[in-house]
Amino acid sequence: NNTPKLIYRRDNGSWNEISMDASKDENTYTADIPGNGSTGVIDYYITAENENASVNLPEDAPTSFFSFSIEPDNIDPEITHYEIAEYYNNLWPQAQVIAEITDNTEIDLENTYVSWKINGNDQSNLYFTETGTNTYTAQFPFMTLNLNDMIEYSIYTQDASAAQNSAVYPESGFQTFYIK
Repeated sequence: NNTPKLIYRRDNGSWNEISMDASKDENTYTADIPGNGSTGVIDYYITAENENASVNLPEDAPTSFFSFSIEPDNIDPEITHYEIAEYYNNLWPQAQVIAEITDNTEIDLENTYVSWKINGNDQSNLYFTETGTNTYTAQFPFMTLNLNDMIEYSIYTQDASAAQNSAVYPESGFQTFYIK
């Protein structure tokens, strides 16, 4: 059988073998390593052969292998943001909040947003879209503002882990700027 195999072990135990499944294009193969719901370290490598050759990835497997850890995610995301100091009224249609948001897993975009106010009045949350690697942008809505209107905002994010780790920027209160 020429099906590639995923060879794995848990916590330095004995090696187990799984046949990999071909994807629709038949040039990509996948396999799921079974879990038992507990923490641990998984080591693995891939082997494939045909009538002409046998190949391992990494090349010198099983001497070398890939590894990953299974553990609860208790790490909060991190938000880096350069505060908006002021915004000119004529530029408001392009106004946006840009933040770098990182996490050890992934960001839950449905729970990543800007909470904001105009002159102390709550506005609808602005949701982020990913516009680059770890870069997220939320667009303020087009609306008429007046000179010296006070805009307050904070950034909230949550990761996609079961723990729903979160972060807020600033850590308390709001960042404030005025329309000029």
